Amino acid sequence: GDVGTDVDMASFPDRSVQVFGAFGTGGEITIQGSNDGGTTWATLTDPQGNALTFTAAKIEAITEMVGKIRPIQSAGSGASISVFMFFGGNRL
Repeated sequence: GDVGTDVDMASFPDRSVQVFGAFGTGGEITIQGSNDGGTTWATLTDPQGNALTFTAAKIEAITEMVGKIRPIQSAGSGASISVFMFFGGNRL
């Protein structure tokens, strides 16, 4: 699976992610976070506590405040998927 570039936007309290494109055969994108500089990663969740794992186009809020966030293709082949993240609100 492809791993997207991680971003460090921890100073923004509001975060969302949009995933869209051709998911191919079993295509799946997972949004992960890290608080140790990117050594260890864990799956992030939406406000309802669901894992941020996408198998179809969707926009979701990101619950956790973490130092780094990245997308990773966790399954599938033949995918051409775009991931856009938005960070906003009053900077902390």
